[in-house]
Amino acid sequence: MIPTQCRSSGYLTTPFMRSMFKRLRRREDVLRIVKSGISVRGQNYHLKAEPTEFAQEAAFAVVVGKKTAKNAATRNRIKRRSREALRKVCADFSGFAVVAMPTKKAEKEPFSLLADELKTHAKRLIHRHKTHNDISKNHIP
Repeated sequence: MIPTQCRSSGYLTTPFMRSMFKRLRRREDVLRIVKSGISVRGQNYHLKAEPTEFAQEAAFAVVVGKKTAKNAATRNRIKRRSREALRKVCADFSGFAVVAMPTKKAEKEPFSLLADELKTHAKRLIHRHKTHNDISKNHIP
């Protein structure tokens, strides 16, 4: 594969790397995941996720409300930083559709800390998904 420069981030990427990072764009998808997804909470992020039918892909949405940041420019900065951090660790979230809800602290935190926290959340999410599936398989109605 020949690396090319990505238009959105400017980084050199391969076509495979670009295809792994997909954005959730439909409102009903985001609402469904927020309502019924597996939840993981940390200092900078609250993640809700559900498994997808494609094991190699991860889909993401970043939601920042007015409660988090009143100013639209601040909300957009938080979203950009969060999307880039998710892009860096998207391989860890393969097989999940994730809605990330960053906190106000995510604006000022160092970028490496955001990426590390998302990696930790990915491990916790996979563990919770496995334990949830094990419980539901052993449940006798």
